[in-house]
Amino acid sequence: MKLEEIIADALGIPLESVHETLTVEDVQSWDSLAHVGLVIRLEAAYQVSFQPSEIERMYKSVGDIRDVLRRKGVNV
Repeated sequence: MKLEEIIADALGIPLESVHETLTVEDVQSWDSLAHVGLVIRLEAAYQVSFQPSEIERMYKSVGDIRDVLRRKGVNV
């Protein structure tokens, strides 16, 4: 599953609305609970574990999520 698909599924938004500059402010359903669900899905899909600081950093935008994953060696 692609990163965009995971994000769309976790946040309950259309796949076509997921783009690099999409932020937490743009998505009403992207609250702290949805973010935890997203993090769990990302950890399972990419076989990684996030530190609290990384989880916080990802709670900004799709671009920030991609950046954290790349720093962990994930090709997204």
